Amino acid sequence: MPKIRKKTSNRQTLRKQYSVVKKVKDHHKKIKKEAKKLGKQGIQPKKMKKALGLPNLFPHKEEMMDQLERKANMDKEMKEKIKTLR
Repeated sequence: MPKIRKKTSNRQTLRKQYSVVKKVKDHHKKIKKEAKKLGKQGIQPKKMKKALGLPNLFPHKEEMMDQLERKANMDKEMKEKIKTLR
């Protein structure tokens, strides 16, 4: 009979837990500081758009993906045209 190994615990030491909290806090502080600096210059940071996720079992997934791709290309072309007209 093979020996079954006990599952290791997912608990973290408090030292590790506090260091993670500290790093997260510092990261958020840095982001806020940069946003504040850009805000004084009148620049708003752009937010990333979340990609539309379509499940693989969606019946018309390929058609929908083609349609989204065409729309993205048209938007890109429109932006370029507007840019060249300026």
